[in-house]
Amino acid sequence: MSNSSSSMNRLKLSGWKLFIDDGFPVDTLRRLPRGPHFENVRGPFERVNASTSARVFRCKIGFAGRPVELYFKQYLHRSVTDFLKHAFRPSRAVRSLKAAKMLAEHDLNAPPVVAVGELKLGPFVLENFTFTEAVNHAPDLYEHVQAFAKSSSHLERRSFIEQLGETIGRMHATNISHGDLRPGNVLARKTDDRWQFFFLDNERTRKYMRIPRKLILKNLVQINMLHSDVLSSTDRMRFFKAYLRSNPKLVPERKLIARKSAQRTAERLNKKKHK
Repeated sequence: MSNSSSSMNRLKLSGWKLFIDDGFPVDTLRRLPRGPHFENVRGPFERVNASTSARVFRCKIGFAGRPVELYFKQYLHRSVTDFLKHAFRPSRAVRSLKAAKMLAEHDLNAPPVVAVGELKLGPFVLENFTFTEAVNHAPDLYEHVQAFAKSSSHLERRSFIEQLGETIGRMHATNISHGDLRPGNVLARKTDDRWQFFFLDNERTRKYMRIPRKLILKNLVQINMLHSDVLSSTDRMRFFKAYLRSNPKLVPERKLIARKSAQRTAERLNKKKHK
C-alpha cells in the first residue's frame, strides 16, 4: 500500500476531492457514516472511541481482492477559528497523509493511508477524512506495559524499552516531532527479534530544519506517561540512554533534558492521579 499522495489515484466524486490507493473500492465512499445520525449508521462501519475532534469507525471491506480491516476517521472542526485556519493550510486529512509519507521516508512506521477525501467550498474545508489500514497484532504501548507487569520476562521488557527509546531518538535525530506522542498513539508488534513501532494521529507530525527543544521535551514527557506503577526509574533511564544512542547530538544537554522531562512527567502524572 502507498503512503504517498503523488502515487495515489486522484479523482472527484460528488464534490469530493479524493486520493485513493489502487484497488480501493470507490463504492464504499457512497456509504460513509455522515451527518447527525452517524451513531445509528448501518453497514460495515462500527464506531470506536476517539477524541472529541474526530469520529472514528472500524470496518472490513474487500480491497485489492482480499478482505482488509480499515479505520475511517472523520476530522471535525474544533472551533470557528479552526475552520478559518484551514482556508490557509491543508486539511488535517491531507496533512496526515503527507506525514505518513514523511515518516516512511525516514524508516519510521505509520498505518498505511489508503484513501483521503476533502469536501471544500472555495478555500474552506467543509469535511475531510482518511482511511487507514489496520496494523494487526499491534496493541498500543499501554497494553504492552501492562502485559510486562504480569510477565517474568525481564529481557523482553528491557528489549522493548530500549528499542522504543532508539526509535524515538531516531525520529528526533531526523528533526521530526510527533504531534501527540501519547502511549495510546503508538502501536507495537514484534517481528523476529525486533520491535516495530507505528505512530498514529500524524496530522500534526512535522519535520523541521532543526527540531525545537520544547517539542523534544513535549514528546519525551508524552511518551513517559506510561504506567508509573509498572515502569521503574531504571526502566526510564534505560529508555533515555537508548534514546541518546540514536540521537547523540543531545548528549551535551542530557542532564538538563533528563531533569526537565522527569520533572514535567512527574507533574503530569500527579495531576492525572488527582483528577
